[in-house]
Amino acid sequence: MTWRAPKETEVAQVERLLAEEFPGRDALKRQAESAQVEEIDANGSLYFKTDTRLPVARVVRRIPVEAEVPDRDGVLVHVLLHVLDGRLSELEIFREDSRPLIDRPPPDKWEMIVL
Repeated sequence: MTWRAPKETEVAQVERLLAEEFPGRDALKRQAESAQVEEIDANGSLYFKTDTRLPVARVVRRIPVEAEVPDRDGVLVHVLLHVLDGRLSELEIFREDSRPLIDRPPPDKWEMIVL
């Protein structure tokens, strides 16, 4: 795997998801501050590598928060934050019809859903 620092746009996406209140959020914020990422698909989905010395996030669900936003053609795009074993694991981005994203709507346009 080729790990790198997250791009500014990727940081903004994670920050938007972590702006919502849910159990474990504060620990995930700390993990995200120093996380490295690897892009895993053309939609911009990411794997995270976090510092294992940081506290684990005591989340209730594997996906504690997600966002929805329509793509330019109206098809919904989903942005899911995955947490495994208390660690920031993946940012999954996909369209409901499984086609590639047309646009990458900015995080301030996302409708947030805390699960």
